[in-house]
Amino acid sequence: MRYTESNLVFDFPKHWIIKKYDTHPFYKGMSGVGLSAVDFIVVTQENTILLIEIKNYRHRPASQFPHITALLRNHEEGLARSFVQKLEETIIGINAIATYFYKSTWYRLWYILLKKMGAKYLLLKNDRLFWLWLHEQVQQAPEKIVPVLWLELPDNLVQYQAELKREIVEQMQASEYATPQIWNLENYDLPIEVKRLSN
Repeated sequence: MRYTESNLVFDFPKHWIIKKYDTHPFYKGMSGVGLSAVDFIVVTQENTILLIEIKNYRHRPASQFPHITALLRNHEEGLARSFVQKLEETIIGINAIATYFYKSTWYRLWYILLKKMGAKYLLLKNDRLFWLWLHEQVQQAPEKIVPVLWLELPDNLVQYQAELKREIVEQMQASEYATPQIWNLENYDLPIEVKRLSN
Protein backbone atom coordinates (compact mmCIF):
# COMPACT_ATOMS: atom_id res chain seq x y z
CA MET A 1 0.00 0.00 0.00
CA ARG A 2 1.37 3.39 -0.99
CA TYR A 3 1.08 6.64 0.97
CA THR A 4 2.71 10.03 0.50
CA GLU A 5 3.67 12.10 3.53
CA SER A 6 6.06 15.06 3.85
CA ASN A 7 7.36 14.64 0.30
CA LEU A 8 8.14 10.97 0.94
CA VAL A 9 6.42 7.99 -0.69
CA PHE A 10 5.96 4.99 1.61
CA ASP A 11 5.27 1.51 0.24
CA PHE A 12 3.99 -0.65 3.08
CA PRO A 13 3.71 -4.45 2.83
CA LYS A 14 0.33 -5.30 1.34
CA HIS A 15 -0.83 -7.46 4.25
CA TRP A 16 -0.35 -4.71 6.83
CA ILE A 17 -3.26 -2.63 8.12
CA ILE A 18 -2.55 1.08 7.61
CA LYS A 19 -4.47 3.97 9.17
CA LYS A 20 -3.53 7.52 8.19
CA TYR A 21 -4.43 8.59 11.69
CA ASP A 22 -3.91 12.36 11.59
CA THR A 23 -6.42 12.66 8.72
CA HIS A 24 -8.77 9.87 9.78
CA PRO A 25 -12.44 10.90 10.21
CA PHE A 26 -12.56 9.46 13.75
CA TYR A 27 -9.55 11.56 14.78
CA LYS A 28 -10.98 14.64 13.09
CA GLY A 29 -14.18 14.05 15.01
CA MET A 30 -12.19 14.81 18.17
CA SER A 31 -10.68 18.01 16.75
CA GLY A 32 -12.25 20.17 19.44
CA VAL A 33 -10.44 18.21 22.16
CA GLY A 34 -7.02 19.42 21.04
CA LEU A 35 -5.25 16.06 20.88
CA SER A 36 -2.19 15.76 18.65
CA ALA A 37 -1.66 12.67 16.51
CA VAL A 38 1.02 10.59 14.83
CA ASP A 39 0.87 10.29 11.05
CA PHE A 40 0.27 6.54 10.81
CA ILE A 41 -1.04 3.70 12.95
CA VAL A 42 0.13 0.43 11.41
CA VAL A 43 -0.56 -3.19 12.35
CA THR A 44 1.89 -5.74 10.97
CA GLN A 45 1.18 -9.41 10.30
CA GLU A 46 2.78 -10.21 13.67
CA ASN A 47 0.36 -7.82 15.45
CA THR A 48 3.14 -5.34 16.13
CA ILE A 49 1.58 -1.87 16.36
CA LEU A 50 3.68 0.88 14.81
CA LEU A 51 2.98 4.49 15.73
CA ILE A 52 4.79 6.37 12.97
CA GLU A 53 5.57 10.07 12.85
CA ILE A 54 7.24 11.52 9.72
CA LYS A 55 9.52 14.55 9.77
CA ASN A 56 11.35 15.56 6.61
CA TYR A 57 13.86 18.41 6.87
CA ARG A 58 16.23 17.07 4.22
CA HIS A 59 15.77 19.77 1.58
CA ARG A 60 15.33 22.77 3.84
CA PRO A 61 17.49 25.78 2.94
CA ALA A 62 20.62 26.45 4.99
CA SER A 63 18.96 29.53 6.46
CA GLN A 64 16.63 27.17 8.38
CA PHE A 65 19.41 25.03 9.84
CA PRO A 66 19.59 26.98 13.14
CA HIS A 67 15.84 26.48 13.63
CA ILE A 68 16.07 22.74 12.82
CA THR A 69 19.05 22.38 15.16
CA ALA A 70 17.03 24.02 17.94
CA LEU A 71 14.17 21.56 17.33
CA LEU A 72 16.59 18.65 17.57
CA ARG A 73 18.36 19.86 20.72
CA ASN A 74 15.64 21.64 22.71
CA HIS A 75 14.61 18.99 25.22
CA GLU A 76 11.58 20.82 26.62
CA GLU A 77 9.90 22.24 23.52
CA GLY A 78 11.67 20.56 20.60
CA LEU A 79 11.09 17.52 18.44
CA ALA A 80 11.59 14.96 21.23
CA ARG A 81 8.86 16.51 23.38
CA SER A 82 6.55 16.92 20.38
CA PHE A 83 7.00 13.27 19.34
CA VAL A 84 6.41 11.83 22.80
CA GLN A 85 3.37 14.05 23.27
CA LYS A 86 1.95 12.77 19.98
CA LEU A 87 2.52 9.19 21.15
CA GLU A 88 0.74 9.83 24.45
CA GLU A 89 -2.18 11.67 22.89
CA THR A 90 -2.53 9.08 20.14
CA ILE A 91 -3.04 6.44 22.85
CA ILE A 92 -5.62 8.71 24.49
CA GLY A 93 -7.35 9.10 21.11
CA ILE A 94 -7.41 5.33 20.52
CA ASN A 95 -9.02 4.85 23.92
CA ALA A 96 -11.61 7.55 23.23
CA ILE A 97 -12.59 6.14 19.84
CA ALA A 98 -12.88 2.60 21.21
CA THR A 99 -14.95 3.79 24.18
CA TYR A 100 -17.39 5.49 21.81
CA PHE A 101 -17.96 2.35 19.74
CA TYR A 102 -18.01 0.05 22.76
CA LYS A 103 -21.09 1.90 23.99
CA SER A 104 -22.95 0.47 21.00
CA THR A 105 -24.43 -2.91 21.88
CA TRP A 106 -24.29 -3.91 18.21
CA TYR A 107 -20.58 -3.19 17.75
CA ARG A 108 -19.73 -4.66 21.13
CA LEU A 109 -21.52 -7.95 20.39
CA TRP A 110 -20.21 -8.06 16.83
CA TYR A 111 -16.68 -7.60 18.13
CA ILE A 112 -17.06 -10.33 20.77
CA LEU A 113 -18.53 -12.74 18.20
CA LEU A 114 -15.80 -12.21 15.61
CA LYS A 115 -13.14 -12.47 18.30
CA LYS A 116 -14.54 -15.82 19.48
CA MET A 117 -14.59 -17.01 15.88
CA GLY A 118 -10.92 -16.07 15.54
CA ALA A 119 -11.78 -13.76 12.65
CA LYS A 120 -8.94 -11.33 13.21
CA TYR A 121 -8.82 -10.28 9.56
CA LEU A 122 -12.47 -9.16 9.65
CA LEU A 123 -11.88 -7.28 12.90
CA LEU A 124 -8.97 -5.36 11.45
CA LYS A 125 -10.59 -4.62 8.11
CA ASN A 126 -13.72 -3.14 9.65
CA ASP A 127 -13.01 0.53 10.35
CA ARG A 128 -15.03 0.53 13.58
CA LEU A 129 -14.14 -2.84 15.07
CA PHE A 130 -10.48 -2.10 14.34
CA TRP A 131 -10.43 0.50 17.13
CA LEU A 132 -11.92 -1.93 19.64
CA TRP A 133 -9.23 -4.45 18.76
CA LEU A 134 -6.50 -1.79 18.90
CA HIS A 135 -7.64 -0.53 22.29
CA GLU A 136 -7.59 -4.08 23.64
CA GLN A 137 -4.04 -4.57 22.39
CA VAL A 138 -2.90 -1.32 24.00
CA GLN A 139 -4.37 -2.42 27.33
CA GLN A 140 -3.35 -6.08 27.29
CA ALA A 141 -0.16 -6.20 25.19
CA PRO A 142 1.49 -2.76 25.34
CA GLU A 143 4.88 -4.33 24.64
CA LYS A 144 3.73 -4.72 21.03
CA ILE A 145 3.69 -0.95 20.53
CA VAL A 146 6.69 0.36 18.60
CA PRO A 147 7.06 4.14 18.26
CA VAL A 148 8.78 5.20 15.05
CA LEU A 149 10.12 8.66 14.27
CA TRP A 150 11.01 8.64 10.59
CA LEU A 151 13.42 11.56 10.42
CA GLU A 152 15.04 12.95 7.27
CA LEU A 153 17.80 15.49 7.89
CA PRO A 154 20.33 17.46 5.85
CA ASP A 155 23.67 15.65 5.88
CA ASN A 156 25.37 18.23 8.07
CA LEU A 157 22.77 17.86 10.85
CA VAL A 158 22.69 14.05 11.19
CA GLN A 159 25.15 14.25 14.09
CA TYR A 160 22.24 15.29 16.31
CA GLN A 161 20.27 12.07 15.73
CA ALA A 162 21.88 10.12 18.57
CA GLU A 163 21.26 12.95 21.04
CA LEU A 164 17.64 13.20 19.89
CA LYS A 165 17.10 9.45 20.30
CA ARG A 166 18.48 9.50 23.84
CA GLU A 167 16.17 12.35 24.78
CA ILE A 168 13.14 10.61 23.27
CA VAL A 169 13.90 7.46 25.26
CA GLU A 170 14.28 9.45 28.47
CA GLN A 171 11.01 11.29 27.91
CA MET A 172 9.13 8.09 27.10
CA GLN A 173 10.43 6.49 30.27
CA ALA A 174 9.38 9.54 32.29
CA SER A 175 5.93 9.75 30.67
CA GLU A 176 3.18 10.35 33.22
CA TYR A 177 0.45 8.92 31.00
CA ALA A 178 2.18 5.88 29.53
CA THR A 179 4.23 3.83 31.97
CA PRO A 180 7.68 2.93 30.60
CA GLN A 181 6.72 -0.64 29.71
CA ILE A 182 4.16 0.58 27.18
CA TRP A 183 6.91 1.62 24.79
CA ASN A 184 8.95 -1.01 23.01
CA LEU A 185 12.36 0.66 22.93
CA GLU A 186 14.10 -2.09 20.95
CA ASN A 187 15.14 -1.43 17.38
CA TYR A 188 12.57 -2.63 14.86
CA ASP A 189 13.54 -3.54 11.31
CA LEU A 190 10.94 -1.90 9.07
CA PRO A 191 10.34 -3.63 5.73
CA ILE A 192 9.09 -0.37 4.23
CA GLU A 193 10.26 1.07 0.92
CA VAL A 194 10.62 4.85 0.89
CA LYS A 195 11.17 7.12 -2.10
CA ARG A 196 12.03 10.80 -1.86
CA LEU A 197 10.10 13.13 -4.11
CA SER A 198 12.08 15.93 -5.72
CA ASN A 199 11.10 19.42 -4.63
